[in-house]
Amino acid sequence: MQNALAAFPPATILNLTGFALGLDSLDAKSNPFAGTDAPVIQLIQSGRPEAQWLADSRGLSSKDSAMFLAMPEVDGRIGGLIIGHKADAVWHERTQVPLSAYAPDPSGITRAVTLAANWSHLRTTPAPTAKSQSSSPTTPSATAALPTGWGMTPRNQQSRFCGQWRGGLYSCTSPLGGEVGSAAAG
Repeated sequence: MQNALAAFPPATILNLTGFALGLDSLDAKSNPFAGTDAPVIQLIQSGRPEAQWLADSRGLSSKDSAMFLAMPEVDGRIGGLIIGHKADAVWHERTQVPLSAYAPDPSGITRAVTLAANWSHLRTTPAPTAKSQSSSPTTPSATAALPTGWGMTPRNQQSRFCGQWRGGLYSCTSPLGGEVGSAAAG
């Protein structure tokens, strides 16, 4: 992975794996993203059929939320956009098991591509003209955003993430108000 990213430096990375790698505790040799500073956008394939997902006012199941949002956020992955839903299982006669597949969500794929393009554009925008917000990284806009579950992000991770932005002359505020790491930020 490191060799591929070095040979073809990405502007953004779209990731479909769930869970967290624990990047903060990996040495550079074990970290697949060690050689790149590209933002990693977390994509989601819902573990339920689209109709069931739409009918549930909670949206993602607890399992999908944990696997595709909360845990990847530990690694600093951005947001979570649904790009597919579990399709109805098809009975496979030879193996005597139901087989599942995922059905693409075209509008989710379009949102993911737009978000990746906006992050790519932001990376090439001079710092004094770039803007950041911490409310909704899944909103495809020309501004950057911090992780969706910002409130679930440990304070030290918030400070580390925002410290990187401050170093590039960006500002970084908490949804609670004030600079991250300040008393006003909570």
